[in-house]
Order: sequence, then C-alpha cells, then structure tokens
Amino acid sequence: MTRRVTRPAGASRRAREIRSRIRIVWLVIGAVLAVSNAAGATPMESSPLDRLHKNWRDRASLIAHFEQVQQFTGFDEPLESRGTLRILRPSYFEIAFDPPNRQRQVCDGAFVWTYVPEQKQVVKAALSPEATRSADLLDWALEGATLLSSVSDPAMGAGGVRLGVKPGSQLPLQSLIVWMRDVDGTLLGYEATDTEGNRTRMHILDLKPAKGLKPSDFAFTPPPGVEIVDMGEGR
Repeated sequence: MTRRVTRPAGASRRAREIRSRIRIVWLVIGAVLAVSNAAGATPMESSPLDRLHKNWRDRASLIAHFEQVQQFTGFDEPLESRGTLRILRPSYFEIAFDPPNRQRQVCDGAFVWTYVPEQKQVVKAALSPEATRSADLLDWALEGATLLSSVSDPAMGAGGVRLGVKPGSQLPLQSLIVWMRDVDGTLLGYEATDTEGNRTRMHILDLKPAKGLKPSDFAFTPPPGVEIVDMGEGR
C-alpha cells in the first residue's frame, strides 16, 4: 500500500531539496537545439548547433547508455552514476540508473515520476502544457541562446566539437557546454551549471534509434509501500 502526500512547491525544505535534484536530473534528456538569430548569435544556417539540432530532432525515438557526474553545491564528493536513457517524442522519456543508484525517472506524457529508493519515495510532478508539446527541457534552455565558441575537443569522443553556449532564459542555467560529433552532428554529451552552482556533466554513449517504442512503454506504477510526494503543477 502506498502513502500519498500532496505538497505544494516550496512547502518544506526537504521537498525543495528533492525538487532541486529533480531539476538537475531532468537535464539528462538531451538537447533539441533552437538557437535564435538575435544580435550576436551565430546564424542558424552556418551554426554547428543547427546541424546538431537537425540530427537530434530527426530522431523520433532513441536509446543510449550514459555516464554522469553531478557536483552539488555544499557537497565535497561528486555523485557518479551510469544508466540508460530512452526517449519517444514529443513527451515520453525514461532515465534508469544502474546499481547502486537504482533511481528511475519516467515521463508518461502527463507526469514525471521520480523514484528514489533510498528515501522510499516517488516524486510526482505534472507537465505544463508547454512540456506536453516537448518534454525536452534543454530545448527551452536554448530558446534565445547564443553560440559563444566552437572548438575541436575529443573529450566526449573522436572527432568531437565543444560548443560553448550562453543559455536562454527558459531554465535557470549559468552556463551550458555541448559536445557533438563534427562529421554528422550527433550529440555526444553536455555540461550544465544551474544558478545555484550545481553542475551536471553527461557523456552519452552508443546513441541509436529505439525502434518499436510506444507510449505504453513509459507507464509507471509506484512500488508498493512508498510515499508519493505530489509536487503539483510543473513549469
């Protein structure tokens, strides 16, 4: 039997801390890059971000393994983890972490469910209307973004290019770096730092189409005996 608790955003310090971690984890879902042509921005037709954008948006579904390092403000030791990412556009995804983490986050098209085994909790957050059209939060972050730099960098893979980006205002980010494979624009990884100084660095491995995925594959049932923390409306 599960216990259901409804808590408005900011209702408690613990809930705020959980929500902060969820926001960082959401950045895992990758980047559909929509860079504006505002003054100072690199024109879309000549930007490497444009190639990355096209490569990413053309993938109706995908699966990839990943390696991730998160550094939280106030904690000395970084959190290292591995796992699997699945996406079905426009608004379904799953992030499943390997043991010993074992956390799982699923978006079923209406809600994001985050299962935190060590806390015996499932955190439930409703998607906004914007998110139901696209649950890709880095798409929002890069609305109105500016390409600052583009240099060769094999840190995420051979033939890699590192793109420095000034984020837009849709998400609370201080900075964003994206790596892509120069030859075809494939996303290789990213590093995002939020306005609280928390940093997430993800290396995306063996990215490929996930043929046969359907919305029902992202249904989530809370495990028995866990507390359900309802965070209310999303963004």
